Amino acid sequence: MYNVLLVDDEDLDLNALRLFIPWDQLNMKVAGAMNNAVSAMELINQTKLDILITDIRMPQMSGLELAKLALERNKDIRIIFISGHEDFTYAKQALSLNACSYILKPVDDEEVYEALTKVKELLDMEQSQKKTEKAYKEIAPLLKNELFLQLLEGKASEMEYPLYYEECGLPSLFEFLRVAVIEIDDVTLKLKGYNENERSDILKLLIRDIAHACRTQGYDAVFPVSSHRVAVIYADNQSSADDQWSTVADAFRIASSYSITIGLSREFTEVNKLSEAYRQALQALEYKMFLGKDRIIPFSDIKQKHVELAGNIDAQIEGLFLAIKNYDLLYIYDRNGDLFYYLKSIQSKATAYNVLLYVIVKLDTWLHTLNESMFGLLDIQPQNLEVIHHFETIDEIQLWLRNVMYELSEILNIKKQKKNQKLIKEIIDYIHLHIHEVVTLRNAANAFSYTPNYLGFLFKEEMDLTFTDYVIQARLLKAQELLAETHLKIYEVADKVGYRNLNYFSRQFKDSFGMSPLEFRKQC
Repeated sequence: MYNVLLVDDEDLDLNALRLFIPWDQLNMKVAGAMNNAVSAMELINQTKLDILITDIRMPQMSGLELAKLALERNKDIRIIFISGHEDFTYAKQALSLNACSYILKPVDDEEVYEALTKVKELLDMEQSQKKTEKAYKEIAPLLKNELFLQLLEGKASEMEYPLYYEECGLPSLFEFLRVAVIEIDDVTLKLKGYNENERSDILKLLIRDIAHACRTQGYDAVFPVSSHRVAVIYADNQSSADDQWSTVADAFRIASSYSITIGLSREFTEVNKLSEAYRQALQALEYKMFLGKDRIIPFSDIKQKHVELAGNIDAQIEGLFLAIKNYDLLYIYDRNGDLFYYLKSIQSKATAYNVLLYVIVKLDTWLHTLNESMFGLLDIQPQNLEVIHHFETIDEIQLWLRNVMYELSEILNIKKQKKNQKLIKEIIDYIHLHIHEVVTLRNAANAFSYTPNYLGFLFKEEMDLTFTDYVIQARLLKAQELLAETHLKIYEVADKVGYRNLNYFSRQFKDSFGMSPLEFRKQC
């Protein structure tokens, strides 16, 4: 609601304004009704007011003076003047103060209501505009980031490049440009003890620190491209560019105690080469698998055989993830062998260790997509990974990693079985709770938010019995119990266990137990 201050030295007029105007209809409330400007000024200093309705001629301080002071305090306050004199001088001064209305006494309630309605429309429009501006300010960085990603990924047409460059604040198109991709090292290892929200907050702070370090060196076109990576487009017109990137890395390390690895593209001048430059920077960054982290890696330093090797290793890693998830130990053995076939071709102990660490980080990152952690599942600390530096041969490393993957696959399989067992127990409880109703696989699937096919498959896997067969079995066992322990009539028992057709119930009962319900009761 809008806050209104009423000021008039005539108490009768003041009370009439306060009592006879339907303030609620106008979404307004009277924050104060003062009979002198001095008291009014005290309230203005204490309260956020939207509208001031004041008499002009008052002792001690006029309404015009009060309005001036109120505007100095709050430039957005809206003012309506009331005067008992049709004086051109007053009207002129009121206009100079951007008064919304000038009303002559005796005051007409309808005239005041009409003036307030116009003020309300004005305030509503201003409030709406402020909300729109605020929303734009909040979304503008996201829009810029989206435009930037479209440029990097080659999704923008050449006609749109000038607009994109201007919106993103990129360097001139007439300079030699390069793309840098900066990645925070050891994110998975260092943040493993935090929950998802904490990880997200820490990463946002780290990305902010990287952007600050870049801008300090004059690199302004800095945009996040993932939770732990940023991309930079910069003009490569300085011979000291490599030194500047070293300064960025040092500044970030000092600010955060984390290191970064930076991949740099080749120079380009054609705007349609931007996506290719981005790809080059990413490839250079991936090369840290061979060179190690905490360094600057220009694309020109990459050996093509290592690029192909990295692609092969990534393919083997993806295969290993699938085998671990599916508890396929034989496939783990085969893919592990293929992976180390490539590792052995590197013929560099240091590089092999870097690749192994890369595999471990990728493995833990993948486990996080399953809401798991390698260190949590194996109950180890990151420093335990130092054991790999004590291996003297590649075969020892291969055996160690294979056993780790076997263990992870075993643990995930056990957890999956326990999860399935819990679900099956809940389904069985559901069946018994609704045994007197129509119980179908589709109804149960809807109740547990699964598809009927998937739920039916899980149930058969765990129970070695189809869902429908289990429901029939449960109904008939419950019927035996009621026949033996109660005096319910047979048709009542049938109804209690979900059968609406007595003949069908009797036939299924006899097929299952070799006797009719009546024969069973007689022998009990």
